[in-house]
Amino acid sequence: VNHWTTEAGMTDFMNISQTNWGILQVENSCNFGTGLWYWCILSGGLNFQIEHHLFPGYIHTRLPEIQHIVKDTCKEFGLKYTHFPDFWTAIKSNIQLLYDLGQEEPEEEHLKKE
Repeated sequence: VNHWTTEAGMTDFMNISQTNWGILQVENSCNFGTGLWYWCILSGGLNFQIEHHLFPGYIHTRLPEIQHIVKDTCKEFGLKYTHFPDFWTAIKSNIQLLYDLGQEEPEEEHLKKE
């Protein structure tokens, strides 16, 4: 639920070398339930996925302390910082993305035969 949601970005692997590593970490990750102490314990801090990706060696119990810094920095630089209020909202977005990906893609206009 931290990466596969309708809100998380999709990585363009064809141009990955042209992508800023930090921006990629922020815009392709989502947080959930960061205000709920039990999610930090149950998920081992993975509910702070954005901070975890930016600072992978940082102990998960300290991630809440740097969240506001990361969030403010994202706002300052115009980066999308995705946060779901709880796990259930995140899983709903995950299920919606899986549903969307399973739908038949519309035919491209230039491929249609007349």
